[in-house]
Amino acid sequence: MSVGNRQGIVRRIADVATIATFLAVVFAPALSWWSGLAPAARSTEMRGLRRLPRLPRDSFGITDFPSQFEGYFGDRFGFRVPLIRLHNRFYISCLRMSPLPTVLIGNDGWLFYGRGENSGDGNPLADFRGVDLLTAEQLDTWKSVLETRAAWMKEQGAVYLFVVAPDKTSIYPEHMPGTVQPLRRQSPADQLFERMSGSNGVHMLDLRPALLAAKNWTRLYHRTDTHWNDAGARCGYEELARRLKELVPSAPPPSRHGIAVVTNDWSDGGDLARMLNLPDMFREQTVTVAGSQARRARLDPDTNDMAKVSSGSINDPSLPTAVVICDSFTDAMKPMLAEHFRRIVFLHTSRPDRRRIGLERPHIVIHIVAERYLRQPPPPEKNSNTTDA
Repeated sequence: MSVGNRQGIVRRIADVATIATFLAVVFAPALSWWSGLAPAARSTEMRGLRRLPRLPRDSFGITDFPSQFEGYFGDRFGFRVPLIRLHNRFYISCLRMSPLPTVLIGNDGWLFYGRGENSGDGNPLADFRGVDLLTAEQLDTWKSVLETRAAWMKEQGAVYLFVVAPDKTSIYPEHMPGTVQPLRRQSPADQLFERMSGSNGVHMLDLRPALLAAKNWTRLYHRTDTHWNDAGARCGYEELARRLKELVPSAPPPSRHGIAVVTNDWSDGGDLARMLNLPDMFREQTVTVAGSQARRARLDPDTNDMAKVSSGSINDPSLPTAVVICDSFTDAMKPMLAEHFRRIVFLHTSRPDRRRIGLERPHIVIHIVAERYLRQPPPPEKNSNTTDA
């Protein structure tokens, strides 16, 4: 065989190998999904997987179906998670930047929530920088809504306490990326508390000063999560309980009996690390608070309600009752708050449920809102017994 023929054969083999490799790369993800060889689809990005859309029945359906199916297939694309992990590791390790606008890579292994995918998710980055502040109209809306709620609560015999749980950026600005600097020392929370000062009937509680004062005691927030840890929840609870005692004298004061901070072993990262699909790269050393005092309250989920509802109770008629409007920030607080009431109901919703509050007739309604949600004022309300606030 001549040298020319031998080179031609080698060239053809190389061409076939190139084509086969290309086809394998192109079709392997789809084949792995179709054959079931790829791992089952799961959402590690703190959102639900898109569902398979129904077949179109009209012209509008035909227009929407391609994008809907593309979203469904994209969430279940073969080798999707390994490819995303590889992409995100490259951005973080090589480019020294976050691959997602929702997650900021801070210093010393700290992660921060950047900005939400829509206006309702908040924008802690803008809050930290002091940009895009609330307008006068938005502040007036907040004031009107809170005063309307407080007036309705008073008619029901309840005190209304509005509590702001701080974003991690407000308590640990020193761990933010060095490339991010505040343009002004004001945030929507500052604006709201200033606007509500002296407001009739609305009791406001800003937890930022208490947590800033306690941050030298121990770490108060998870490094890789949006939430505070048990120590931060304990600090916020104590400040809340002190204010509660002022507003409802029959409530017991906070107890610090037997409080100890326990630092646990390292584990996979929190929600921010999971958004990046890298919980094993950004690890978390959890901090818990242990107390020797026995709990009296019993917490039970309300399985008869479609909403996320739980309640606590203590067999002590001298204690007051409460309804707490809250989100996941309050989860670590629940056992501590429940010790102050003979009955307490936690409603996981953004707006007070007037029907439920009317049925409970509590002494106090505590509304706990994460700082980042202050950017989006609630819609105006009417002072009606039939309208949810």
